[in-house]
Amino acid sequence: MLSINWSDVWKMVESIKVPLVVVGVALALAIIVSLAVFKMGKPARKLARSTAWVVAFVAVVVAVVSMLYGGFKTVLDLAAGTGALTDESKAQVEDLGNDISDEGMVLLKNQGGALPLAKGSAFNVWGWGSTNPIYGGTGSGSLSKDNPTTTLLDGLHNAGFTTNDELTSLYTSYRAERPEVGMFKADWSLPEPTQDKYSESVLSNAAAFGDTAVVTIARSGGEGFDLPRDVNREMADNPYFSYTNNSEEVADFEDGQGYLELTRPEKDMIELAKKTSDKTAVVINAANAFQLGDLQDDPEIDAIVWAIPGGQVGFNALGRILDGEVNPSAKTPDTFPRDIKAGPAANNFGDFQYTNMTDFAQDDPFNKGTQT
Repeated sequence: MLSINWSDVWKMVESIKVPLVVVGVALALAIIVSLAVFKMGKPARKLARSTAWVVAFVAVVVAVVSMLYGGFKTVLDLAAGTGALTDESKAQVEDLGNDISDEGMVLLKNQGGALPLAKGSAFNVWGWGSTNPIYGGTGSGSLSKDNPTTTLLDGLHNAGFTTNDELTSLYTSYRAERPEVGMFKADWSLPEPTQDKYSESVLSNAAAFGDTAVVTIARSGGEGFDLPRDVNREMADNPYFSYTNNSEEVADFEDGQGYLELTRPEKDMIELAKKTSDKTAVVINAANAFQLGDLQDDPEIDAIVWAIPGGQVGFNALGRILDGEVNPSAKTPDTFPRDIKAGPAANNFGDFQYTNMTDFAQDDPFNKGTQT
């Protein structure tokens, strides 16, 4: 539940303290003058009172203008989209973002002390999501494109790691932009090169580049739509949903599979990553509980890190976690089920229509003339 931050309120009041005092004094003097001239003659009394209130009005106007261009200016400019944060404010926000990510990413598996990795080491980063990670949610959770962001690869490089540019080029040439999951229409496609896109040259280069693979799996989500629980069926039934498979021969999802499960291209990619490395870590870049039973059981998956959407600077934390600078001590806020469909929430989830709530019906803002 939202609450008022009184500390911020008092800081705002403090910033407009002088204009508020001027307003108070001006009104008080106008009232005093109006009362003091009560016994004067009518013309003199009228002149004194009107003069006092004109002066008070001018003082109030000047004070209000000084508030708008003083204490309120930054707030109003930012609300109108025309303002800019100071460098000091930006630094504070970035520090907070880094702290949240340091304390928010979760180590879900670390078999045999696979992490941390050697500082400054070179490794292969697999997965199209490594070049197009999830920075935030949909709707109110989205990020402004006006502000620079630290990419997932930037976060690794900032920590001193070297990554395989040939693999990165494969992903950036496969698709440049992430499909849009919006508030009123959603393209749930998960771009991921199929295994035939990895040439022998690419695989040989990966094997020679480093003995560690970091595999990125990313999922979008947020307000507007519930995540598909049966991707193939919901794409066929919902006119606002779409999905493009990565292959014309084989569907990404089997019938009955949900969005929070691994796709066929992702499973094949993980197998290629394991074959070309001695150590494999999987990074789940998503805000939702992902189905990880198979990865948890796989003895060839050495580590799993839940990397929450990074915001503008949060992926720096991933680099600090992988090299041991930060201990990923966070815990999951909820249980990650081995089988999402086995949980009570999944089995009782749905779009239910109440038939006894007509007295509380509201006008539907999206469909004029109807109620909901």
